[in-house]
Amino acid sequence: MKTQKFRSTNQLFIIIFISIVAFSCFNPNKDVDIPEGIIPPGEMALIFRDIHLTDALISRKRLNINKNYLKINSYYKDIYEKHGYSRAVIDSSLNFYSLYPELMDVIYDQVLIELSKMEDTVATDN
Repeated sequence: MKTQKFRSTNQLFIIIFISIVAFSCFNPNKDVDIPEGIIPPGEMALIFRDIHLTDALISRKRLNINKNYLKINSYYKDIYEKHGYSRAVIDSSLNFYSLYPELMDVIYDQVLIELSKMEDTVATDN
């Protein structure tokens, strides 16, 4: 139990450290105007979190993409509906953020924080 808590503390420290480094590399003077129709970074982080969790679920269940295409597709469709965006809007937002690696880093730092919160909740419940 203490090892688990120690590991979680270390992971939290690493995430905080990475966030500090990422934010220090991010140039706030280089304002990036997020165009209309692009998902804001905070919401994009939550969508990425859910997509990565879904990817893990599919991998864990060892679902064959060809045989289970409709089932797998429904998992992702649930994500789109949960967040209120179409696949096209999510794809165009991903393409936009791909042009700005510093913004993508900030988004993924938030994804790591969200996943760590979930991990801590599971560890606390057990």
